[in-house]
Amino acid sequence: MCGRYELNETPARVGARYRIEPGDLEFAPNADVRPTTSNPVVLVHDGVRRIELRRWGFVPSWAKDPKAISNPFNAVSETAPDKPFFRSAFRRRRCIVPATAFFEWKAEAGVKRKTKYRIARADGELISLAGLHEYWQQDEREIASYTVLTTQPNELMAAVHNRMPVIIGDGEIDAWLAPETRLESARAMCMPCPSDWLVAVSQ
Repeated sequence: MCGRYELNETPARVGARYRIEPGDLEFAPNADVRPTTSNPVVLVHDGVRRIELRRWGFVPSWAKDPKAISNPFNAVSETAPDKPFFRSAFRRRRCIVPATAFFEWKAEAGVKRKTKYRIARADGELISLAGLHEYWQQDEREIASYTVLTTQPNELMAAVHNRMPVIIGDGEIDAWLAPETRLESARAMCMPCPSDWLVAVSQ
């Protein structure tokens, strides 16, 4: 799972990292990003790379009532390309969820409270979490949402949790965002990243 992350950066810094002019977009650094909140994601719209605020919790475009269905904040990358809930978004609406770190909690023997771990890139750069975005509209109501894809853990993460977010390498960001990228190529990017990309520190 990936149910908490942080983004302790300004719009200008995030824009520079992903080669985007953020314009008038505003968001504050956030050390505790949670589901149902609105957060910046990087996506391609009409061939142009953009940063937009989206709600964390996926709402498919065909939903009759978003409140009557689950709004998952994670999607299993191994099955998302084939599930009707995520299938269209996986093929055409992939995004990057910028993060300075993400968090997981580990149960320790003999300890009642789980230990919180902060996982960040070893080089201190922003983490590019793989996501899917969607747009739902009914009458005058609209919801722009996203979810974070997860995969099997690498060696580092296996000691903390049985899942980890998909992390897109710097050299694959263009291909991940491009709607024309073939399905099998996108699937291949959903592998656990190398352990040496990350550091995990207990809080």
